[in-house]
Order: sequence, then C-alpha cells, then structure tokens
Amino acid sequence: MADEPDIYKSEGRGRLLHNVSGQFGVHAMTVYKYLRKYWAGGKTKNALLPAYDQCGAPGKKRNSTEGKKRGRPPKISKLDNEQRGINVDDDIRRIFRVAIQLYYNNKDKAPLKRAYDLMIQKHFNKGYREEGNIKIPILPVASELPTFGQFRYWYTKELDLRQSITAREGKRGFASRHRAVLGKSTQMEIGPGSIYQIDATIADVYLVSSFDRSLIIGRPVIYVMIDVFSRMITGLHVSLEGPSWIGAMVAMANATMDKVSFCAEVGIEIFEQDWPCHYLPETILADRGELEGVNADNPGGFSKHCGSKYASISC
Repeated sequence: MADEPDIYKSEGRGRLLHNVSGQFGVHAMTVYKYLRKYWAGGKTKNALLPAYDQCGAPGKKRNSTEGKKRGRPPKISKLDNEQRGINVDDDIRRIFRVAIQLYYNNKDKAPLKRAYDLMIQKHFNKGYREEGNIKIPILPVASELPTFGQFRYWYTKELDLRQSITAREGKRGFASRHRAVLGKSTQMEIGPGSIYQIDATIADVYLVSSFDRSLIIGRPVIYVMIDVFSRMITGLHVSLEGPSWIGAMVAMANATMDKVSFCAEVGIEIFEQDWPCHYLPETILADRGELEGVNADNPGGFSKHCGSKYASISC
C-alpha cells in the first residue's frame, strides 16, 4: 500500500483515488470498491479474490429451462458433442427415491451403480424386445436419460445414513458396526482394580480327544478377564461350553487365585512380582455373551456375595 498514512485521511483520499483511476483508466468508484475490500480483508492479496461463497443459491433448487441442460457438461460430451443427462425435476427425483428404496436399501446390499442400472432398465425403458425367452429393455439415447452422477448426487443429497445402513444390514448390524461410540471403558476406571472387563472368544482351532486324536471334540471358548487401567490379565478360563455366566464365574474365580500356585499346577515357575493379581475388582464389566445363564438376571445376588458391582454393555 502506497501513500500511507495519507490514504486513511478522508480529506485527501479523493485526490489519490482520481490519480489511480486516471493512471489505469478505471472509474474512481471502482478503485474505492477494491480499496475497501482490501482493507476489510486484512490488507492481503486474497482479500481481492471474488466472493465465491456468495455465488449461486446454496440450498435452493434450480428451475430448468426447456431445451437447455443445467450444469457443467461431462468431459466425454466435449469429445463427441453429444449431450448426456437430463434436467432433474420433481418427477425424476421421485423415481430416484423409489429406486433407492427398491434396489439399494435392502438386504441384497447391491452397490449404488447396480441400483442405478436397474432403475434405468425398469423406469426409463420404451418397451421390451424378446430374445428367446428373455425380455430386454429398449432404452432411450443418453441425452434422454439421467446420468449415474446425477443419481449419485441426489442420493447423497437426500441421504439418511442411519436409515440406509439399517435397511441394508439390519438393526443389529447397525448397532454392532456403525452406531456412534459415545465412550469407552477406559474413561470409567480410576486406578488398578477399579474395573475388570471380561470377554469370551471362540478360538480358531479345533481340539482333539486325548484318547483318540482322530476325534474332534470342538473349538475351545477362551475367557479372559483384564484390569482396564493396567491392561493386566487378571483371570482366564478355557472351556468347551459357549459363552455363559458359569464360564465367566470360573474365570472370575481364577482372578482371585494366587498366580504362583496356579502356574505351579501346570508346571510353570513364577514369582509373586511376575503376576501380582489375586483380588476382586470394584466393578466387573461384561457383554451379553457372558450374561447368558441361570444367574445372569440376578446381578444383585452376585454383588451381595462377591462384593463387586456388576455392569453390562449392550452389543
């Protein structure tokens, strides 16, 4: 910025503006308009860029003009000079909504392109021709059909993500893989022994009989109990029964055992400081798998006898 600080004085600013307008051949008001933008934008070069945020009509639907296609033409249209796509009006949008519900938001989990192809074949055909016993739809030229880009744009614009995922994967699939996670167990603990978390996993191995190794007796269920604060494994249990309350209780009993004696039972020698945990926690956290059983609906009795609070998580 030249002529500082004189440009800031109103009595001499008009003369300076007229000098610049005469030098560049533009009106003085044009110079003043850009000067104001420069000042308002923090006296940076980018302050003189066009106000792109004020372009167009955000959130408003455009009314189509007969015979004229709205929007930027596809790149391929520049090569063959053939128009592609049509203006999307209320009738076309209604077909889009119906097609998404019929061909996309269902248990088949078809990709969006497949839903578009089915929509074009069933809702935009001019009839059918038979080849053998198969009916093949007769489709209009590209200039009379909505493009996949238009279909995808309106799908994204009107997308209800929760409803779409639930329709494709069910309520259980949405809850287990896509729902918002508002917290985690590590935010609940205050120190070692505050929270133990237990989980059961079916191992990806098959056990055989010790009497006849050709006989498969099943896949083991491994129960593991950890201290949430320190991540130390405090108890474990391996069983052939499915995840249940009884198996969880055996793992909990193991959490209270002296680990030196426990390891000695299987021929492993350790010292107390190697695995210093043989206590009950303040709270035990488990999911539905470990809650299954005859005593699962009576956590109050558990708390009374063991002295630990019981909490569950829904999965």
